[in-house]
Amino acid sequence: MIDNKSAYVDYLVGVATAKKRLKEYADFASKFISILDSIPLVYKVISDLGIKKQRRKLIVANVLQKNIPVDFIYLIWTIIDFNETDNIRRIFFDFRTACEEKLGISVIKIFTPFPLTKQQLSNITNSLEKAFKQKIKPLSIIDKTLIGGIKIEGKDFILDESVKFKIEQIKANKYQMEEFDEVEDE
Repeated sequence: MIDNKSAYVDYLVGVATAKKRLKEYADFASKFISILDSIPLVYKVISDLGIKKQRRKLIVANVLQKNIPVDFIYLIWTIIDFNETDNIRRIFFDFRTACEEKLGISVIKIFTPFPLTKQQLSNITNSLEKAFKQKIKPLSIIDKTLIGGIKIEGKDFILDESVKFKIEQIKANKYQMEEFDEVEDE
């Protein structure tokens, strides 16, 4: 079993780069992720271990051949062969992100406990583009565990201004102070 999901991503990025189709392939990856999200039956068939691998591969080819490039079909077949179907969404998400990065677009994940308005997302994106001096593709993710505030993740950074993080900091500081007080008392 192949344990390294990045091997799939690296392979497909290499193919997309060689064919000079990074943007197109990134768009196809988005389309495939949307298919997985909007048609649960597709994922169910791909990952159903009760269906023989060869049968699943034929179904994938018949259903998806008009929607995505043959390279993607072959990759899905490989994922089926190595029983990595639990990771298929992540593999295609990471592939899309890698293509966009090669195109000079930074994908930034923006976590909030509530949906952002288009204006809020636009304001955040504009601020990040000014700060980083590059094109930003925002990915808005709802994470109710944050309680309030915002958490922003890029490839090389995390900015966490969430209420959850602030509470964790307070707890950590309190614990450190209690340890310090115990040492002082000795």
